[in-house]
This record gives sequence, structure tokens and C-alpha cells, in this order.
Amino acid sequence: MQTCLETPFQRLLVDPALGGSVLRWDWRMPDGHWEPLFRPASAGASAPTELACFPLAPWANRVSAGGFDVAGRHHALGLNWPGDACPLHGDAWLQAWSLQSAAVDTLTMVLDSARPQHSPYRFQASQRFDLLADGLVITLQLRAQDALPLPYGIGLHPYFHDVDDAVLQAACDGVWLPEAGRLAARHVQPVPAPWSFAHPRATRELLVDHCFSGWDGKAVIAWPRRGLTLRMTASPASGWMQLCRQAGWEWLCLEPVSHPVDAFHLPGMPGLAVLAPGETLSLAMDLRVA
Repeated sequence: MQTCLETPFQRLLVDPALGGSVLRWDWRMPDGHWEPLFRPASAGASAPTELACFPLAPWANRVSAGGFDVAGRHHALGLNWPGDACPLHGDAWLQAWSLQSAAVDTLTMVLDSARPQHSPYRFQASQRFDLLADGLVITLQLRAQDALPLPYGIGLHPYFHDVDDAVLQAACDGVWLPEAGRLAARHVQPVPAPWSFAHPRATRELLVDHCFSGWDGKAVIAWPRRGLTLRMTASPASGWMQLCRQAGWEWLCLEPVSHPVDAFHLPGMPGLAVLAPGETLSLAMDLRVA
């Protein structure tokens, strides 16, 4: 069931049953009208990729080779999204969550994921949403329930609205580039000029779907035409940011994630946390509006 939180300056609409997703997050302007900060879900939207934000667990982005190996054992990951050649974004976004509690300015939803189709993982997860005076904090946490330790990742996948007017700043020291069929073939430092946002720059012509390294967890998105600025702080600062915008999009995906794309097949599995039963992993995305 959809649940709405509303304060004098914000409204947040979520649907626990639809992948634990956010349907919209809006800010009330001085003249009283609402401006969307996340891309609003269209009427009747039923897929998380059509919504405003969804959780990434127990790993983020794509995994190659049909799975991964740990301690000499292969763990298969089946295809889970139509049209995609790789397993995508874990499985938390494809399951129904349950509303645990709700008040005027906060709510918590939970998920008990017991190895759904295509997944070797068993875990529990929670999302807490807090509306503050000047913004929104989303806290995602998972707790491993597997009998044996497995590598886990986590992230959030917001769609920021109105790229035509957006200016982005986010400092990173490198970027992973796909090549010859490999999802993360080459790590380039420093970030090449076409994808560098160390200084504010417009995103309207941006075409990108890369994972950036050395990110301090901070980003600023400004909409000069609308007179709004959004400051993101991701904690803990994992050092990884996935940035995606495709041709024709009027939105930007800036995803705080705990590991790079296809980390299961990179040396040392960077950013993935091997969790024993009962151990936890968490990520908070703090968004402040001015």
C-alpha cells in the first residue's frame, strides 16, 4: 500500500510492495506549488525503473559470468531483468517490502529475503525515511542470514528530475570503463574531461553509464531555473559513485554504492563486504535542499 509523508515543505510517496521504492519526492516552493526533486513516477507505473528511487541489495549494478566464486564454490546469479544480458541490482528491488512503522515525518519498511529465484542470498533489510526541516535521509541496512559468509554490496538508485536545467559537481579521482564485453575493463585516472565534474557543469548533453572511484560521498546538483540546490552526502563514504544518463533522458541517476561495477570479478573484490551470519551493512543518503 502506498504511504505518503508530508511536512510544510516536503512530501514523499513510497510503495513498500513495489520493490520498496519511492514514487516521488517533492519540495514546496515559496508560492505554494510543488517542485519534483526525484523524477515522479507516472500514473500506473509498475516497474522500479519507472519510479523515483529504489534500493540496491545484496549487491549493486551488473555482474558478469553468470555469478561469482567464493572459497572454491560457484554461486550462480540468474538473469533477473528483461532485456539485460547480466544479473542486475541484486533482488531487493524486485520483492515486496512491508511497512513496519510510519509517523508524520518518518517511516520504516522491511524485507525478509529468503533466496528468491536467481539468488543465492538470504538476508533481512530495512529502509528508514526521515523528512527533516531541510531535506530527506534514506538509510538502507541489510543483515546477512546465510549459513556461510558471502560478499555483499549495497546502494541506492535515485532518479534526479529535470536534467535540462541541472548543474552537477562531484569530485572523483578515477573512472572504470567497459571494454571488449567486460563491464569494468579499465580503470582510468584522472577522470577524462568528458566525465569530470570536479567543477560545476551542466548535464544536459551528458551521456554516461560509468562507475567512478575516489568519491568522497559528496555531490551538489543545482537547478538555476528553479532556484533549487540539492546537496548529497553518502555515508559511510565508500568511494564509489555510479552515474548514468542516456540519450533522451530528462533525469540523472547518481547512485551512492559500496562497490564498483562487477566487483565480484575484480582483483580483491573491491568494496564488497564478506558478511558472516548476523553481520550488517548499511548506507545512508542525506539530501539537503536550499
